[in-house]
Amino acid sequence: MRKRLFAFILAAAMLVTMAVPAFADNPGTGNSDFVIQNVENSTATVTVDYYDQTGANDVSGSPFTLNAYGSRVFQSSTLPVGDGWVGSVVISADKKVSAVTMLTWQSTYGTVDDRITGDAYAGTYAPGTDLYFPYATVKPVGTIPGKLIRFSIITVQNAGTADANIQMYYYNQTDGSVTGPISDVIQAGRSKSYNLSLSGPKIPNLGGNWQGSVYVHSDQPIAGVVTNHWAQYIYRQWASAYEGVSSGATTLYAPSVFRVDRTSDPAVGSWVRSSNIMVQNLGTSPANVTIQFFETGSTTPKMTINDTIQPKTMGEYNTRFGSPTNPAYPASAFASALGNLFNGSVVINCTNGQPLAAVVHTFWNRPDENAASTYVAVPAGATEIFVPYAPRKKSGTAWVQWSKIAVQNLSASTANLTLTYYNPDGSVALTLNPTIAGNSGDAYNTRFGSDSGAVPASAFNPLGDNFTGSVKITSNQPIVAVVNLISKPNWSGTYNAYVP
Repeated sequence: MRKRLFAFILAAAMLVTMAVPAFADNPGTGNSDFVIQNVENSTATVTVDYYDQTGANDVSGSPFTLNAYGSRVFQSSTLPVGDGWVGSVVISADKKVSAVTMLTWQSTYGTVDDRITGDAYAGTYAPGTDLYFPYATVKPVGTIPGKLIRFSIITVQNAGTADANIQMYYYNQTDGSVTGPISDVIQAGRSKSYNLSLSGPKIPNLGGNWQGSVYVHSDQPIAGVVTNHWAQYIYRQWASAYEGVSSGATTLYAPSVFRVDRTSDPAVGSWVRSSNIMVQNLGTSPANVTIQFFETGSTTPKMTINDTIQPKTMGEYNTRFGSPTNPAYPASAFASALGNLFNGSVVINCTNGQPLAAVVHTFWNRPDENAASTYVAVPAGATEIFVPYAPRKKSGTAWVQWSKIAVQNLSASTANLTLTYYNPDGSVALTLNPTIAGNSGDAYNTRFGSDSGAVPASAFNPLGDNFTGSVKITSNQPIVAVVNLISKPNWSGTYNAYVP
């Protein structure tokens, strides 16, 4: 049986090959690398097919093999599609595989600033006919004249065998009003992108200060991704990406959440990291939700938020700036409850049965590391999960890229973990056996060791200084995980580990 995995990639240039002077027209030139991991204990035969959005430059790949638990990196510079290509990928295999896509954009302001931004997101294994994006925005008025402060691009891929007739609905975060349905047709295997900064026949004019959620319905199975682009200051831009979800759940888990304010530290003098949790009610009635924050190593919540979210709308909970959707939780409430060095996980519950979806933005705000990343909160865990890409790279003595796997224990009992790091050929490079307390989490950083300190940085030395492999994590308790990727200069990404 051939299994199919769906992913979007942007090869060599995003939309146009030249840099553009106005951020409102384009996030800049872009590239995509992607990684495929074999998650079964036998050799997989894999084929990668590329579908151009216009249908003018489709490429069918040749089969190749991946050893058990092996992986392969596809760099944008070596893909068979050429410059100026934008489209989607279908990965077919006779074994289960996971995948992650890493996007980068080169933003250009001429003599003002050229910056690299990016993020990572996971491929979709089981597309559905409904697709939810808890966060999207377009805010045309910013501090840079004529440039957007923030906007989203929504890409939808038809994973079916016939034309997909889709309807898109845009829900305003502030008042719950809906724009739509807006209908479109996407050919089988292909994708279409909807840049919310460029209103037109298929993209609504949402006004000058819109933020909210998007729902897409189709008569064929679909997958999707949102890329978000910020330009808050003339010298600082961010970008992030996350995959859409096909259904909701009454309990969601967020393994990596931060509130790290070191403005009073003379050695740093700034915010280091902060997170923004965006929760969408997918149901038809108001959702009564609780959001619990657990510090690394702690089995009891450090902060609990109680809120009600109206149908189809979104609640926002920002550890740095407070909740703009609920005035009962201003910035001071997060500061008082979480302190200035919070690093941990979150559990989101709906207590009256309404399905939820959520994403977590993280902003990496140190002066040499201005970046953003987004991941999807996870509805359920497993005792075996997979990480397609967990690098550890140096150039001489300078760090180039490293990874941090944040693991959350979903049970009240101690989780005994085994993290097995595999080289691309499937051979074992490193095995670790840490534990995580019940209802808590820890994170395993190939540069700095674990957040708890139980696994020292030196434990990762066997990976060497040019590791690009994958990881299998097993546990005696259900777990979930996300992966933070940090690259120099100024690029960070977060993606969801694969739950079979």
